[in-house]
Amino acid sequence: MKKNRIIQKNNVNSDIALDNRGFTLVELIVGMLIAAIVMLAAASLTAAGSNLFGSGSGEVNLSVESETALSFVSDILKESKDYVYYPSVVTDSGRYKVLTVLVSDKGDNYCDMIIFNESENLLCFEKDKTTQDVVLKDISLKDIKNKCDNSGRNNYLAMYVKNFVVTPDNYLDAKDSIELQLYFKNGKSEYESSILVTSRNRK
Repeated sequence: MKKNRIIQKNNVNSDIALDNRGFTLVELIVGMLIAAIVMLAAASLTAAGSNLFGSGSGEVNLSVESETALSFVSDILKESKDYVYYPSVVTDSGRYKVLTVLVSDKGDNYCDMIIFNESENLLCFEKDKTTQDVVLKDISLKDIKNKCDNSGRNNYLAMYVKNFVVTPDNYLDAKDSIELQLYFKNGKSEYESSILVTSRNRK
């Protein structure tokens, strides 16, 4: 009987030893590989979602910037008595595109200038009171260049502007309407918009 008990005890210990086996090295490596693949997939999905959100948010911001600038410039052109667009103005400080607009306000004449600073990607605004008999084409290129050099971040309409185009480039050729085009770019986000404007003073 004693001998039988010893044998039975040994069998129990053997079962316990088999139940408490750890993972083999191969099983650990396979498990780590699976975990790494899952984590990599999760990180990729998170990055893709973040980039998609950032791109969408960037385009919305550029859209707001564009619509605000277009609305401002189109309101000026609607009240214009004359305008001249200069597609290329070169000064010591950089390259510019300039829209000069003659408008009246409460009996006074003003020359409004929309200045696109190509090097700074800024669309700026300048306003000067003029005489009643002013003709925009008589404004010297020197004066326009001086305005360009003095324009800057304190009077800008929009940032991230890559192009600003007015068609046609003068009031006399604008038979039906004036087309304004703005192109924006900030990082990977891009936005382009345009609008047709008709002057209320055109007969």
